[in-house]
Amino acid sequence: MIISNSTTWTQGFNFPGGSANSFTNAAGASTTFAGYLGLAGKVMLVNNGTMSLGSGMSAIAAGSTLQNGAGSTFDLTGDFVNQGTVMQQGALTISNNFTNSGTITGPPALPRSTIRAGNYTVNSGNFGADGSYLNFCDAGAPSTGFDSRGGTIGSNVTFCGAAPLPVTLTSFTAQLRQGQVQLRWTTASELGNEKFVLERSATGAGFAAIGEVAGQGTVPTASSYAFLDAQPLPGRSYYRLRQLDLDGNSTLSPVVSVSREQAPVQLYPNPTDGLLTLDLRSLPAAACPVRLLSLAGQVQLAQTLLGGQLQPLSLRAVPAGSYLLEINAAAPGCSVQRVVKY
Repeated sequence: MIISNSTTWTQGFNFPGGSANSFTNAAGASTTFAGYLGLAGKVMLVNNGTMSLGSGMSAIAAGSTLQNGAGSTFDLTGDFVNQGTVMQQGALTISNNFTNSGTITGPPALPRSTIRAGNYTVNSGNFGADGSYLNFCDAGAPSTGFDSRGGTIGSNVTFCGAAPLPVTLTSFTAQLRQGQVQLRWTTASELGNEKFVLERSATGAGFAAIGEVAGQGTVPTASSYAFLDAQPLPGRSYYRLRQLDLDGNSTLSPVVSVSREQAPVQLYPNPTDGLLTLDLRSLPAAACPVRLLSLAGQVQLAQTLLGGQLQPLSLRAVPAGSYLLEINAAAPGCSVQRVVKY
């Protein structure tokens, strides 16, 4: 038996099992079942429009399927028992008790499909166990999802009043390394995570984006991320993460900060007999201009060394006396120190 409704249906429905039977409610159509709704074995009930059950009980036996299509609504006044398969893409509302010992699946990607129940709810079957996206709202037990929670519940299932955060951030740090700021963060799990936007501020307010790092989408395990701010602000920089979901929502992380103010470059021995060692490890691994000036400001020696490491500097070609050693003059980390050659 095959029934297709494209306008309005207002009578009860109880398909027997034993052969392939189907009832289809087309998009834009309306079906109201007057009493008991029963699907025995091998029955397919497809709803792409609006369905409702005025009173009584709805039961889906093992081997039968309810397919509630995207954009559809199905309102059930009474109890709902599923021992078969519910392919849930639209909105399903159950006014009374709900029992699932079969299989219920949702959309394969966000946004979620919602099932609402109004009284005692039991799951002992598979609920979103295939990784599909379902949102279950039990008016009587919103924090736990089901009054009796067993079976298998998928990791992408959320519950009204107790929906997990899209991303669980476990750490976020900023560290100054050779004049640059290394940002690192980790997550315990991610749900629909599109990306992280790195934001920076000089005052802790008025943040501006400086880069992006793609998220992992949906993963139940820990993930690690890193971002290098190659040109941090002079002085102190403040950083935060703006995490963006695939559905457009965003969450801000706590703020971390790091200071670029550096101690003078170390040099030794001083006084020296003519061979200095410059400790440039606090500077970027880039060209670092070095000049030796007389106390009157005249250039006695000029070289370009590589930052980020220890570097030798020979003063043997200049006379004994007191000098000023200028290191990296054009950069915020400029250092000018007095050097004595004997």
